[in-house]
Amino acid sequence: MKQTLAVALALALAAAALMAVERLGYEQRNNTVEIVADLQGFMQFVQADFPLEEILAELSRLGIESVGLREWALAEKMAFGYAQPDLLLYKQEDWPQLLAEPAGLNPWEVDMVAAAGMRPVPFLAPNRLLPLSVGEKLLHLEPHLVILTGDVVVGFPDRLDQAREALAGIDATLGLPEFLAQQGTGSVASAERAVRVHGITAKEMAVLAKDRVISRYIRAVRERNIRVLYLRPFPGADGWARTVGLIGELIAELEANGYQLGTAAPYDKWRPSRLHLWIIGLGILAGAGLLCQYWFAFPARVLAALLLIGAAAGGVLAAVRPLLMQQAFALIAAVVFPVLAVAGVRKSRGTGWNYLFCTLWSGAGTLLIIGILSGTPFLIKLAEFRGVKLMHIAPVGLVFAMGLLEGQLPIRSRRQLGDVLQGLYRASVPVKYLLLLALAAVVGAVYVLRTANFILPIPQLEIALREGLERVLVVRPRFKEILIGHPALVALAASKKRHPLLMSLAVIGQLSLINTFTHTHTPLFISALRTVYGLIIGYIIGILVWNVYQKLRRRAADDPRFRLLRLP
Repeated sequence: MKQTLAVALALALAAAALMAVERLGYEQRNNTVEIVADLQGFMQFVQADFPLEEILAELSRLGIESVGLREWALAEKMAFGYAQPDLLLYKQEDWPQLLAEPAGLNPWEVDMVAAAGMRPVPFLAPNRLLPLSVGEKLLHLEPHLVILTGDVVVGFPDRLDQAREALAGIDATLGLPEFLAQQGTGSVASAERAVRVHGITAKEMAVLAKDRVISRYIRAVRERNIRVLYLRPFPGADGWARTVGLIGELIAELEANGYQLGTAAPYDKWRPSRLHLWIIGLGILAGAGLLCQYWFAFPARVLAALLLIGAAAGGVLAAVRPLLMQQAFALIAAVVFPVLAVAGVRKSRGTGWNYLFCTLWSGAGTLLIIGILSGTPFLIKLAEFRGVKLMHIAPVGLVFAMGLLEGQLPIRSRRQLGDVLQGLYRASVPVKYLLLLALAAVVGAVYVLRTANFILPIPQLEIALREGLERVLVVRPRFKEILIGHPALVALAASKKRHPLLMSLAVIGQLSLINTFTHTHTPLFISALRTVYGLIIGYIIGILVWNVYQKLRRRAADDPRFRLLRLP
């Protein structure tokens, strides 16, 4: 049975490798970045001897050809005589919200941008009360780029079809702001017509240094497939001079990194065949079958039946709901392969060989995830990996249980399973272990919360370390790999026994390695470089820590104060 699983895994890896090569081609061909200047922000510099026309001309000379225009509120439109709505059609309690509703572009701003020979880039915001169409909002312009803003997209919830048709009619690329979760995006935007937009808020521009701003923009382009940079100026008396310097250095840095300035273009259409996805899915199921054999001594016919059911379900999903199939199988791979990697550590191998063996298993899982999460929607994060929390929790729990049940796996009968469960239920647990468990729960909560971008704040020291590593290495490795997971794997590989705690820490590095490639909007080359840095630095740190630990352990062998050093 293992030979059959190995063949299925090999075929899936070959299919996934083809997908990876194809993806590299799509990523390398799209290297044009567009900078869009925020008109509202630059209007702060308008003076009698420095009118808006001259500001726009200066921006054009600096290389910026696109200007962002935001809709004005209904109250502003009424004040300038461009609108006279019948307020009696609305409830009086709705008037404040009605007057603040976005009411289309300001025609004066549109004319100013056109007179400067620049391209308007409208921001389209949703309406809840005013029944404005996309055409009315845009003053019947046909811009090359439209940025969708707001917590929901224009037309949400009951006019999405009209909004999609209107946007398709103007043949504009749709800009999707990064870090803005918008309901209805998938209903009006297709992956082949969308680009990702990164901007820095006016509040941040007031406190950030120029170097920090440039590093954020470059990181967004290089590491997250951003192709539109929305530029707000520095505030203050010296804001114009500082912003001019920022623009020059930003463009030079983009070109130095291999990008060119121009009109942002969507990625070419890329939809992998459903047969390809199904073959890769079979390899993921084969990995799950190998993991099951670590736990249970299934008869070959039972395991074959389970795998056939999984293959049939994968085929149906690939035909009916391919996106759901991709996300479900990617999650299975993200849980299974880190566990397989750590479970494969053997005393008979040397430390280096064990480290390499684990890396190869995680690499197999990584390649399968790259293959299964293929397609243009994943490149621009219109579709994404689901189950981040589960992939960070489940492997840790599984390998801890495997370490705890060392010598009792695989389970060969129901009776043995009952005995194992009874033994665990009746086991006496000292209070000190309960306290350690409570501490582990706190640490685990912090670990899980840190897997999201905005739940826990990042300390300034860590930010400084991250940016320092980026300056030296271009792409920084992940701290939980180089400081926790990979050193723990070295210790596990060098240790004489498979301690559950070490196994749990070691698997963190492997699942983090795989998690890097679930960020499908990050170019493959960047993810691979980050992974290689993490493996090398983590191994070096692990060897150093292990050698120091061994020396301390020998010196403190007879000292009861150092009992913790005897854990491995």
